[in-house]
Amino acid sequence: MNATLANVIEEADYWRVSSPGTGPSQIPFKEWQHFVVFGPDWVLVFNLNLDASHSSEQQCAKSRVITIFSKSAWHGSVEQCPEPILRRGSINAQFGDAGMAWRDGCYEIWRTDGEIKFRIEMEVVSIPSLTHNIPLGSGSHLSWCLIPRLRASGFVEVAGDKYEFTHLGAYHDHNWGRFHWGGNFSWEWGCALPADPDEPWTLVFARMNSKDRNAVMATSVFLLERGKHFRYFRNAEVEFKSSVEKSRAIAGRVPLAAALLLPDEDLDVPAHTSIEARRGDDWLIADVSTSSRGQVLVASELDYCKIVRLNEASANAKVHGRCGNRDVSFAGPSLLEVVRV
Repeated sequence: MNATLANVIEEADYWRVSSPGTGPSQIPFKEWQHFVVFGPDWVLVFNLNLDASHSSEQQCAKSRVITIFSKSAWHGSVEQCPEPILRRGSINAQFGDAGMAWRDGCYEIWRTDGEIKFRIEMEVVSIPSLTHNIPLGSGSHLSWCLIPRLRASGFVEVAGDKYEFTHLGAYHDHNWGRFHWGGNFSWEWGCALPADPDEPWTLVFARMNSKDRNAVMATSVFLLERGKHFRYFRNAEVEFKSSVEKSRAIAGRVPLAAALLLPDEDLDVPAHTSIEARRGDDWLIADVSTSSRGQVLVASELDYCKIVRLNEASANAKVHGRCGNRDVSFAGPSLLEVVRV
């Protein structure tokens, strides 16, 4: 990695770690670092999460480690960390037995205990981008640092089975902002990488909706070639279409205590999602089909009888189109995240 790209990442992807709120009406601050590794027949999701809404007057944020491994079976956990070690302005963080670091132009992520253990080095092969203050309803907003393609090497051990790998496709983003879980928003977000690591294309897509999904607040599609942003479509240029058919049964839910409050079946996530983007002569179509999904459950902060469901669905994507007088075509693994209340 050249020094310029390393400097850009260091100046964009540091922990924000907001200061305490100023009163009881203060909208709570949240922040998380999110990593996805795509194996040949498995997906690893790792998330380090700060949530100030659960702490007294936000003097210190509640922290969580979320880990998901999806293969033929689904494994997941949400674990609390009472005293994470991190500081504003630094990328490095330690959440108990889990953590992340920025060393020599690469991310390192790890978990040393629990059912899912890993140590992975991730080489950045794409240029980061920043999006600030995406609206999530009155007074609420979310910012986004996106590093959509990395090369991951290391190992994952799950329930005694160890998977060693080099140069797998991976994705990373970092979100922070002020909002309530259960507020007037929902979203669909996803990334798609080619099955062949030598293919140059990467796709990231997102749609922010009102909670009832009757209003769309923002849409975006990022197309990258060899790590550089090639085309960006937004709002009226992007249309999401969902199939009537719903996704298959939920493979797992965490934490288990929250799962007791929900019915066994959840038919709110489509089995197939199509994203169409057009501007002038440029166009892209991505067809995303889910294969399995689990849920991370979060209590609504506005109605304690409700649960916010973060659906994490392993998927396959087929992407084709024409941009800049060039044909675009690839197929490969995808992760689709669907947030519902």
